Amino acid sequence: MRDSSKPSDARYNEFRHIFKASNWGPVQGRRLTLKMLPSDAVRLSVKALLAQGFRDYPKDIASTLAGEGSPWTAAAVEIGTARNWGYSFLSDILLETPIGLLMRLRSKVGQVFVMATARELPGGLTELVVMPHPGGGDPDHTNASQPQLNAAIAQIIRQARSVGLLVDEGTPIAYTKFTDTSCPASVGNAPRILDLNLMGEPRRRRGNR
Repeated sequence: MRDSSKPSDARYNEFRHIFKASNWGPVQGRRLTLKMLPSDAVRLSVKALLAQGFRDYPKDIASTLAGEGSPWTAAAVEIGTARNWGYSFLSDILLETPIGLLMRLRSKVGQVFVMATARELPGGLTELVVMPHPGGGDPDHTNASQPQLNAAIAQIIRQARSVGLLVDEGTPIAYTKFTDTSCPASVGNAPRILDLNLMGEPRRRRGNR
């Protein structure tokens, strides 16, 4: 008999993840209010995200924002892989075969960037936004990172609350609905701040591997 008390790891159980109704729709982030410095809020967020399997994004977006005179500071992480066109083409050809089925069910996380950005509010408060943005990954697998993102946000909330620094934990926000043009993590600003190309992938620059 299967032990139902053991949590499933969404990174290796794509089939179960896809058919959970709560995972339909665009990936979601969160806007929170904390009693801490903006830089501390960003560091707390990045640490929580890295603990859930995200990796550092190489671009120093804090310097970019500072150079623009923005009141926001920020850092970014990423997860997943860019679209593998050869893999997708082959799996389409073999879709009706046992091999094709196995390829489709193979665990795969589409490329997603998460920006943690914060600014000072009146009264010694900080607005923190933790917002995902799909990159050049397979759109069928974009939502596969939502459980890790949810876990990271839950960790941020838990740690801030434990030391009395949580003012408002906010509610989930789909990245497509986050259109606040004053925030670098908004759907309109993030691609420029992250320096993504038209395919949603980091621009290749001289010296980059």
